[in-house]
Amino acid sequence: MAFFYINISRLSLQYQSTFYFSNPYERTGYSSLAYLRKLPVHEIKVDKAFVMEMNVEKNDEMIVRTVINLAHNLGLRVVAEGIECEEVWDTLVALECNIAQGYFLSPPVPAETFNSWYVEHRGTV
Repeated sequence: MAFFYINISRLSLQYQSTFYFSNPYERTGYSSLAYLRKLPVHEIKVDKAFVMEMNVEKNDEMIVRTVINLAHNLGLRVVAEGIECEEVWDTLVALECNIAQGYFLSPPVPAETFNSWYVEHRGTV
């Protein structure tokens, strides 16, 4: 297991810039809710292990719902990854999840074709 030491004052200085920091809430045992009080994070990412089966596994749905509520109450955005069906998409919309990732929305798009993909699906660049 690797241990990481974070210089909070230096991270706070970088926070003053245009960087966005995210706490990937996906690695159970590797992150701590205590960091949410100290780190200048902007968002929490919910791992696909909880998202993909959230409409089948009620414990997964409760975890996703709770993380979204906690993040919003702390003024943070939520990224849900692993959205592979419309039912999960609809649930996340109802829970007011801020950002979504997954094959239901789009498979990974190569960087060199992203602009044309974006124009085709969302509008202008």
